[in-house]
Amino acid sequence: MTIIEKITVDFIPEASNPGLIDMFLAPGNDRYNMGWLYKNFHSLYADEFLIQAERKGIAFGKVFGIQGIPITQLLSASDEYQHMVFEISDRDFIRLPKHYAKKLLTACNVLITEYIEGGSFFGTNCLQIIKNLGVTPLNLFLHTSNYNFKEIDIPNCTVLPTANLFALIIAQSVPEIYRDKEHTKILHHMITTERSKNEFKYHAFLSVRKPRESRIKLIADLHVQKVLTDCLWSMAWSREDGYLKYEFNNTPNIKTHQDHAKRTTDKSIKSFLRKYEKALPKSLPDLPPSFEDTCTNNWMWATECRWGVSLETFTLKEHPEYINPMGFLTEKTFRLLLNGITPLILGSAGADQELRRIGFRIPDFGWDELSGGKRREAVTKFITDQHRANSRHEISQKDYIEDTQHNMSLFQNKTFLVNLMLTGLKEINV
Repeated sequence: MTIIEKITVDFIPEASNPGLIDMFLAPGNDRYNMGWLYKNFHSLYADEFLIQAERKGIAFGKVFGIQGIPITQLLSASDEYQHMVFEISDRDFIRLPKHYAKKLLTACNVLITEYIEGGSFFGTNCLQIIKNLGVTPLNLFLHTSNYNFKEIDIPNCTVLPTANLFALIIAQSVPEIYRDKEHTKILHHMITTERSKNEFKYHAFLSVRKPRESRIKLIADLHVQKVLTDCLWSMAWSREDGYLKYEFNNTPNIKTHQDHAKRTTDKSIKSFLRKYEKALPKSLPDLPPSFEDTCTNNWMWATECRWGVSLETFTLKEHPEYINPMGFLTEKTFRLLLNGITPLILGSAGADQELRRIGFRIPDFGWDELSGGKRREAVTKFITDQHRANSRHEISQKDYIEDTQHNMSLFQNKTFLVNLMLTGLKEINV
């Protein structure tokens, strides 16, 4: 039996990342980094989490419970706990005093986790901090939602197979009535029936949120190709005059991205901004006017939108600050799957393969080996070509109905969802 316990460190509101014990066994805590994303995990998934963990030979919090063991207590008596594995988030680890971090790695079996940002700290300062400590860990395990992160040259360090938190986040956002099997059956039948008709109000669904360069470039190219007017899209934007002052729109992150877009020399982006900037921020219809929309949903998207583009967050291997390429799947992709819409993923190479690996059914569009600009161009071309095609050459959504039904059903399967977080931990061996 692998025993996993929580390390308790000084908690910094909205800066500390949660571990598995925090998310699944403790009541929701909005004070964690993006805590509102997983606030219902305890009530929805705790029982299944413990059942599946036990079946895999894993015990969580059996000794120290949801409070965990304080770092000072653990380090002062580490010899007593050689049979246990202690989890700590990447953000909490990099804040440890240097002498604490050294002793923790050399005296304990340590599991460093990062599920929210796709291993962003693993790609930058966390791994470098570990290397700079100049010690050989006793047993170090790294677990993240970053599907590109598979190996590292730190001695006695194992990168565990990918976790995926965001499928659970989207599943928990479904209204309670649609967790009932009968209501779900009716809903899924309605969605598959409507999509089989291949008659849609919108050609594609694009929720841009932060106007990152790759995202705004894609919709700008669609604008130039005269496709965007037939799409359902939204984008965050900050208005200096105070118009539509929503908190998300006015974050420095949004302003940084939009300032970059304004300075670009790209002709399609300049054309897009001339046409639409005064109308930004643009919200999705029938939703609260906020871009903190990670957990919002509208079932009508499935019946109104032919294609869905998930504009993911990613970096490339060539990015100078990242040791590993960072590609991870978030609500942007899983929200489309929940609604029965086939996702066209703008992300790092291997995104479609990762979905298939964990159990979803995705067509082979021929671009999964591509990343960045080349992938964006392929996705843009596909959407544009399909928009221009007549009925004889257009792909019918009827061809995807079995896959659609399968993908939607996975969000009703607690065993499947919980296993996305637990399966990789089977490879822990101490």
